[in-house]
Amino acid sequence: KHQLKHQLKHQLKHQLKHQLSQPSLSLLPLLLLPLLPHLLNRGYTLTYLLTFLLTFLYPSLLPINLIQGLTVCSGWYATLIYESFRYGRNFTILYDNSTALFALYPSSTCSSTCVFLRKFVVHVFDVLAHPGPVLFIVCCRNVRVRDGGYWDIGCAWILSRVWSITHNIYNSVLTYNILYYASTHVYDVKHLEGWWVAYAAESICYILLIYMRFKRIKHD
Repeated sequence: KHQLKHQLKHQLKHQLKHQLSQPSLSLLPLLLLPLLPHLLNRGYTLTYLLTFLLTFLYPSLLPINLIQGLTVCSGWYATLIYESFRYGRNFTILYDNSTALFALYPSSTCSSTCVFLRKFVVHVFDVLAHPGPVLFIVCCRNVRVRDGGYWDIGCAWILSRVWSITHNIYNSVLTYNILYYASTHVYDVKHLEGWWVAYAAESICYILLIYMRFKRIKHD
């Protein structure tokens, strides 16, 4: 146990020293700050996609972005599945929040074929925006979950919590759960418990990532 504790301490110290030497860590807040007004009342997926774009400039962000993607996908698709089984709303949240495309082709002026194609396009964009970056990072950038350390897991978690805290303050949703945002300012939702399903799935994903990292250090 003492040896394992020493290994964990050494790994954390090494990762912290390595990350602090990377320009990405110090420049990331400066790069995102001008974009803040455009990120308000937008889904966390947008922050995740912006971080993905930054990985092309700062490859050291790849493990963080991969973890972001896994947690975002777990929360988003868990909510879609929950809404489908609980309320019979199949992809309704996805369609309700694709207002830009639906406004161009309203249902009243759209044939059945047009409606099908419109929904198909929405699903294509959904795949590109959610699992798309994860698949690209794994297949094209050759980064795996095992490449991320506790530092990367912590950074991904902090980014998502900063998003929640910012929106709780901005929208005056100040409750005991300030670390987790659940309201209607960002997404057009009818049942707010879907937020908690997403956060539960996200938390399970983080726990599994920490457990996998712990087992790897113990094995090494």
